[in-house]
Amino acid sequence: MNPAVLAFLCCLLVFHVQGELGHTSGRCSCLKGYIDRVHPRLVKAGPVVHGPSIFCRRTEITVTLKNNKEKCINPQSELGRRILRK
Repeated sequence: MNPAVLAFLCCLLVFHVQGELGHTSGRCSCLKGYIDRVHPRLVKAGPVVHGPSIFCRRTEITVTLKNNKEKCINPQSELGRRILRK
């Protein structure tokens, strides 16, 4: 194979890999549904709000529970609206 063609293909591969995003950032986090309430005693880490982006058009609110599971809070629920106001 011609060395110039090989170098060109290597450059294309490098630029393609650098332009790729992580595999988990290309989709919404809350695909399994939402919960409307969560007991404060079960929460390990506070809510994290993910605003709309080019990868997911929805606003998502996630909390980490003491059993290390992440749950999604419905942004339209009373708790979700209260979190978004803060």
